[in-house]
Amino acid sequence: MQIKKVYIYLGAKADGKLSMQYENAASYMSLAISDWFKQREVSVGEFNRILFQEANSNEDFSIVASAKTMIVELVKDFKNLDQFNNAEATHHYFLQKCLQGFTRVDTQFSLNLTAELEVFLANYFKNGYVYEKEMKSKRINGIKYQVL
Repeated sequence: MQIKKVYIYLGAKADGKLSMQYENAASYMSLAISDWFKQREVSVGEFNRILFQEANSNEDFSIVASAKTMIVELVKDFKNLDQFNNAEATHHYFLQKCLQGFTRVDTQFSLNLTAELEVFLANYFKNGYVYEKEMKSKRINGIKYQVL
């Protein structure tokens, strides 16, 4: 199955509201990486989603077949949302989480995605930590309007 989505998750044991805020803070990077994966057509098993989560179990990798998701456990170093006191700190934290996760995926499946992903993310976010994708555009009276 081709990987289409990548998520970063605080974990099942986390408070629901805190977990949602964590995921929202990471969503710009998850969306950019998911788009990057769609262009690569990477297939490594019977799953089409990768979920990185701060360590919640002793297993490094697990597959949730019903959700077609591979869960990759990461080092648990999240303390609280105060860590994300500015865009630079937030970006650095989630960048390190993604690179840590993909390094583990590369090792597990004998791939070499991390180096290319690191270059992609550096280029994609060089002008700001924002994910944008054109959903629709239309010209009206010579002016192009875009929905991002």
